Amino acid sequence: MVEATKEDNQYININGNINIYEVDVEWKQEAKYLGIILDKQLTWKNQTQTSINKAKAVTSKLYPFLNRQSHMSISNKLLLIKTSIRPALAYGSTSWSYASDCHLKRLQATENKILRMAVDAPWFVRNNQIFCAG
Repeated sequence: MVEATKEDNQYININGNINIYEVDVEWKQEAKYLGIILDKQLTWKNQTQTSINKAKAVTSKLYPFLNRQSHMSISNKLLLIKTSIRPALAYGSTSWSYASDCHLKRLQATENKILRMAVDAPWFVRNNQIFCAG
């Protein structure tokens, strides 16, 4: 963590390199800040993939409670999904306003798969019916 004040030795070279205490700060294609991955073009591709991976990891830990053969009630399964998996998917979502539709659809598809698994929905049940049930 760099805590620089006005009196500290920090400046920008003619080359565009940033120096803090005579140490060059190297440029990166992406950076992680407060758990959100910011890339150079702000495409949010890596952030959405990381969110999907986190949601899948949480789902695998909760699988004994969420699987199709679990005897837990559907309302309790939906409560588990809303309190533990959805926050993993939606973390930092306020900054995704310019994310492309394909990345947002991948997040939605992941949530749909988890919901379908939890409620044991057959193929002909629509996703919005599952969402309304919860």
